[in-house]
Amino acid sequence: MLTKSPAEARIIKLLKNCTYLDRKFNIETGDILIEDGIIIDIDKNIEKEKSQLEGSMDCKDYLILPGFVNGHTHNPSTLYRGLFRDKPLSDWLDNSYQGQLQHKGFEFLDDKVNREEFHVLLLKSYSEYMRQGISTVVESGQSDREDVINWTEDVLRTANVRGVIDVYDEIDNYYNNSDEYVKYCSHLPEEELIDDTLLPELKNQKETYPSLRMTHCLETLNRKKIVNHKYHKSTVELFDDFNLLDKNTVLFHCTHVNNDDIELIADRQASIVYCPVSNYWSGAGYAPVEKFLQEDINILLGTDFLLTDLWEVMRNAYYYLKTHTEPERYTAKDIFKMVTVNAHRVIAPEMKIGKIDIDYKADLQFINKNDTQIWPLLNKNGFSNILHNLLMHGNASMVENLMIDGKWVLKDNKIIPFDENFILIRYRHILQKLYGF
Repeated sequence: MLTKSPAEARIIKLLKNCTYLDRKFNIETGDILIEDGIIIDIDKNIEKEKSQLEGSMDCKDYLILPGFVNGHTHNPSTLYRGLFRDKPLSDWLDNSYQGQLQHKGFEFLDDKVNREEFHVLLLKSYSEYMRQGISTVVESGQSDREDVINWTEDVLRTANVRGVIDVYDEIDNYYNNSDEYVKYCSHLPEEELIDDTLLPELKNQKETYPSLRMTHCLETLNRKKIVNHKYHKSTVELFDDFNLLDKNTVLFHCTHVNNDDIELIADRQASIVYCPVSNYWSGAGYAPVEKFLQEDINILLGTDFLLTDLWEVMRNAYYYLKTHTEPERYTAKDIFKMVTVNAHRVIAPEMKIGKIDIDYKADLQFINKNDTQIWPLLNKNGFSNILHNLLMHGNASMVENLMIDGKWVLKDNKIIPFDENFILIRYRHILQKLYGF
């Protein structure tokens, strides 16, 4: 995960007999040669002497895809599962017993959690991501502790997972610390926090620190009304008034945007993270993703709060498009792009990640193609059902290996960088301490 010393010897891996997703997102076969974490050759048959290789792997049993990106997460939040059931966002943290449990969970992360406990909770979430083929997370955090940014960086590096950490109003302290593994971004204010002084300050900050800028935007009707009542315009229009919408802007949700908002987002080349499952269970509504795509807005996918199942999110995005557009207009290929190239287009445009192609980073997941749940696998005469079957019937149990920067982080179903069994034991102890579970 850490940058290699120039004195280190080259590390070369050869993947033989691959069935992989090529740079045009078609299924192809061949060999893939990796050197120091970079794909340096792809061909039908690559020969290398064993003495030149760190390792050679026969991949005949796998489908190889780029690692996925979870474009919007709040970790650690798995310890809250079920505490927000059947409650609209506006009714969270009320005086009911359920609300008291919610308060207890938030207070624990904000005031009582220690470094070791935080690491355990975050590694529990990341282990679930890694087992789904996720190699990069966009981390909006779930704790107000002062140490949480540094703790999150520590865990990302421990897990060897790439991450973008939202540092909110502390970008001046972290901007120069970004590297190809951990990147820092700033935050536009939530609707309920916008005031007349904050946006001008952020406009000035943008000139000094041209980082990624992220925020929840028009997620709920209540938040939409807050801005409309105060400024008589939408959140999107307000941000644009202060020159805060551009290619470095990432807006989460956009569930309640109007047509003018969509045109502005498209014109300014901002990106949207679509979180259908989160929007469904929280009652936030239905984001008009078909309109986003028609305007050529760059779309990512995210699990958001409590959830870690990106495969479920991908399927729901597909289902929505099938019921809101012509059935043939969008395919599984469009969904897989949302969790790979689309994501890296905005979060890491300076790097080559998100495709299987020469000179690209070897962030690769290996899916067991012998799992009969995805059969039959057909790829001939111009017809392929492989990506479709993966989308409709794939799940985390089929991801057996994950490589990030050419290094194994999941190998033969075993997480390599840390002891997952120890994390699970400690995770249960934390739940027992918090809830008597």
